[in-house]
Amino acid sequence: MISIQLLFVLLMYLLGNVLSIVSLYILFTHSGLHRNFRMVVFLLIMFGLLRSFCVYSLAATNYFIETENGEDVKNIVINAFVFAICGFAISSLFLSIERCIAVYTPKDYERYSSRSSLPCITFLITTVLTTVLGYWANKNNENQIPLITVTTAAGFISLIVSFYQFYACTKWD
Repeated sequence: MISIQLLFVLLMYLLGNVLSIVSLYILFTHSGLHRNFRMVVFLLIMFGLLRSFCVYSLAATNYFIETENGEDVKNIVINAFVFAICGFAISSLFLSIERCIAVYTPKDYERYSSRSSLPCITFLITTVLTTVLGYWANKNNENQIPLITVTTAAGFISLIVSFYQFYACTKWD
């Protein structure tokens, strides 16, 4: 039997998925967006979709998979979930940094954001950091402090960058 709490979690992830698909549509149809911004938002959406797929899979393993195979499937899905959380946190951090640079130094941002190599570098750095941090968190899976540290640090840095961005915007007004 699905609990009310699990049902609410699944509905919230479903709502997030619908909004992510709308965001992907906007991302692909509006060519005026900068390439690096597109890449960061695309990574954020993809890691969010992976995270929700893992939640759906974990909820389904209790009902559709046999007990002996269920534990193996759960372990694989939990490992993927940890990678998705790390990737989402790193992508969120990069989005905050990218927006801060765009607001604080608009001339430099306009000059350098049109280069094709910048989204590739962003993708590579995000993928490498996600792989390293996800591996580190999965290796220490009995102790979730590494995962909590990564997500908290990325969120805290994003918050600092956002406050700095807000301060820079209000300073110019």
